[in-house]
Amino acid sequence: MLTGLNILLIDDEFDFVDTTCKRLTRRGFSARIALTCAEGLTIIESGWPNVVVLDVMLPDRNGMDLLQEIKAR
Repeated sequence: MLTGLNILLIDDEFDFVDTTCKRLTRRGFSARIALTCAEGLTIIESGWPNVVVLDVMLPDRNGMDLLQEIKAR
């Protein structure tokens, strides 16, 4: 298993990402939550995550647009 990875969850459904974050942490991953694209992009720019799990419909921006920006960087 690939424990030790830094996983960023970007989703505006707090209960979902909170539960998922806790479950990942119990399994040896480092997980953080972002509720908006802007918040997620700040964390991504810090170089922290190895993996990003991204929702498509977010309140401040389309998740697919953010994905394209992440890939371009």
